[in-house]
Amino acid sequence: MYNGSLEKFLDKLYYEISTDYLDTTKYISIMDDCFKREDIEYSPTEVLNYYIYRKEKLFQTEHFIKKLIDYDISFISLDAKRLSTMVSNTKNGLAIKALLNQLFDRNKKNKWNSYDTVIAVSYLIQRQFKHVDLLRLLSENEPALHDYYKYFCNENTNFLELFKNKRANSYAKIIQDLHDWKASFLYFMYLMEYDKRNILSCYAFFKNYFDRLTADLAYLTNVDKEPNYKKYYKEKTLIYFYLEVENAKEIIKKAHGYRNSNPVDHGSADLIDNNNCTEDLIETIQSLNMVLDEYKRIHNLT
Repeated sequence: MYNGSLEKFLDKLYYEISTDYLDTTKYISIMDDCFKREDIEYSPTEVLNYYIYRKEKLFQTEHFIKKLIDYDISFISLDAKRLSTMVSNTKNGLAIKALLNQLFDRNKKNKWNSYDTVIAVSYLIQRQFKHVDLLRLLSENEPALHDYYKYFCNENTNFLELFKNKRANSYAKIIQDLHDWKASFLYFMYLMEYDKRNILSCYAFFKNYFDRLTADLAYLTNVDKEPNYKKYYKEKTLIYFYLEVENAKEIIKKAHGYRNSNPVDHGSADLIDNNNCTEDLIETIQSLNMVLDEYKRIHNLT
């Protein structure tokens, strides 16, 4: 049904690049012209995806692609992920080397942009990140992405190690057993805000998580017949509940003080005037965790 359409697509790309210019509008028009059929439900994008991701071997005979790259690599930026994959599919060492050389040349001339990043990442994914020099370019131009590679894509990193926090997992089991997805949501948002160093928001989410988890603990230790999430937000109620935990009263009083002065939670916004706000809130989060741990130990909750 699409016989000759791939060759036509590549030929039209080269014609536009070599005789005029190629922009997004023209690129989409070429896709429509080559891959659109009125009597077939597949969209031009779906057809191109099929060629690139399901028929890789077709590109191994398309030496025309190297001619495209040699003339102007910038056309790849119009559809960076797909077109860079198309180049890799050629298995043509000269074509791939031409692509990489232009990336290194753009970096050397300080012309690297976000499209170059997409091309580099797409190539690295296909090579299982086994290209030291290209990884160095990624580190220079997109250090955050390179950090992501180190933590999550490096073959020497065991991603599962991040989930071996026994303490966090013990609370995760309590939350899961009670089907308390809202507690999971609050804890997740706390982690997200902490990672972004939005400590005021981070503290607000953690304090709400602490209050909600307290209701779960009260149910598990038969203090309440069912989790009462509207009960454990008051300072006096929390102090009474954690009465057997050493120093819990002072910790909870301080935690409530910070909650009532946090501009995320309260209009007084007094925390804004605290020059040690970040350190104080992080220390309080750690103290509240200690209260939870000690209560769980006292009542032998696993």
